[in-house]
Amino acid sequence: MNLGLFNKRYLAAGEYTIGDMICYPWAVTWQSRGIDFADFPNVKRWLDEIGERPAVKKAMAMGAEFREDPATAGQANMFVFYSPSIQSVSCRCVVA
Repeated sequence: MNLGLFNKRYLAAGEYTIGDMICYPWAVTWQSRGIDFADFPNVKRWLDEIGERPAVKKAMAMGAEFREDPATAGQANMFVFYSPSIQSVSCRCVVA
């Protein structure tokens, strides 16, 4: 991610896209993962910029009841998708 943001403002294109929207909530949890962002200055810059967007602030303030700690979450609602071109992508589904 840090390399992908080198000399780029956003993840997937020259503008803010769904890629940034999807990755931000996951990436912003870096503190709970014990990551030192001194080693990832491009990601830190991106997180700071995306986090200042009014819509992102509003969205992150909502939905606390749907958040769960990945370390303690059950596997029943975890889906893992595999692709030859990537290692894996996981997705949580919330059923209301």
